[in-house]
Amino acid sequence: IDDNIDIVDTHEYIKDELKKLVLPGNVKKIVLVETRKMYKFYIVISLNDGKKIKFLFEVGRNYPNVGPKVYCETKMKHDLIGDNGRVSLSMLKYWRKNYGIERIVNKLVAIFGDKDGGVKSIKRKSSNNEFSWLKVF
Repeated sequence: IDDNIDIVDTHEYIKDELKKLVLPGNVKKIVLVETRKMYKFYIVISLNDGKKIKFLFEVGRNYPNVGPKVYCETKMKHDLIGDNGRVSLSMLKYWRKNYGIERIVNKLVAIFGDKDGGVKSIKRKSSNNEFSWLKVF
């Protein structure tokens, strides 16, 4: 066994983490599926205009040593969302086991919502010096 990997009971770990999850007022958690291989649940961010942005979290059995996969299931165009809906955050790419689900949710809220629950006008410069805007359909 690698000395850098802690052995934890992911089943209990993720259940405990989800119970303790503190969410902003405009965010709801919907637990979906618990299988022998992974947990899947949604985080839904409500916007001022009534629209909602839904993110699917897939948490594998090696969590927290291996980070979750996060997908945006709301149709939108954004630099951080791939064609398949996969969310591309540096914290997911360079995962550290102390990050946790709450930190990811807070990052998603910071990017896709504002303090009062509305959508931000996000203007982001990409690598090819073009600007893109968050657009929720």
